[in-house]
Amino acid sequence: MKQSVILAGLTLLLTATGLSHATAQSENELATRTAFEAADQNGDGLIDEAELAHDTIEGFVAIDSDGNRSLESGELGADFQDAIAPMDGDGNGSLSFEEIMKRKLNQFKQADSNADGALTIEEVLTHDGVQ
Repeated sequence: MKQSVILAGLTLLLTATGLSHATAQSENELATRTAFEAADQNGDGLIDEAELAHDTIEGFVAIDSDGNRSLESGELGADFQDAIAPMDGDGNGSLSFEEIMKRKLNQFKQADSNADGALTIEEVLTHDGVQ
């Protein structure tokens, strides 16, 4: 279950889908809500940077099947081949934890519309274009 939630979170991060707009929107919202609930460790309806970091670490470790501390297209799946390049800061064809965390923190700050250091589900859905 945790790995499917992690993959849902990475899917949102790397979005690559060919579904109709309405279907994609409802499936993205469900995936976003599922990933949000998994990341909200204390159940307060907010995700702070510590929870984001913890969730990112868990997800990274679960997906890094060869334990080499980087994610390659084989670990992420064929759908993410093209999505790796924009995140691959050092251009080595794989994603390090630092590259993923940098991207997630940047997205966190962009989504935090009231700049309170925590995300609500509404902020996440709005930022992801689901609402």
